[in-house]
Amino acid sequence: MNIALWFKDLYSALESKWGLAGALLAVCLLIIVLLIRQIISGKDKQIKALSDENKDYRDKFIAILEKRLDTTPANQSQQS
Repeated sequence: MNIALWFKDLYSALESKWGLAGALLAVCLLIIVLLIRQIISGKDKQIKALSDENKDYRDKFIAILEKRLDTTPANQSQQS
């Protein structure tokens, strides 16, 4: 969805109905939409970083368990 085109249509519709107040409302709505998209984008990056960190810790934990229990992973034993 092209926000610029959507905003242009909304701006002209609100301006024709309510004048300057409608135009200000359209600008406020655009700012809110852009801020929400930025927040969501930041949260997506944060979730990705946490999942990568979790994978690293999981791999380290599995390696420690295998070393302590002297076992091999199931996929490696099937390949042999």
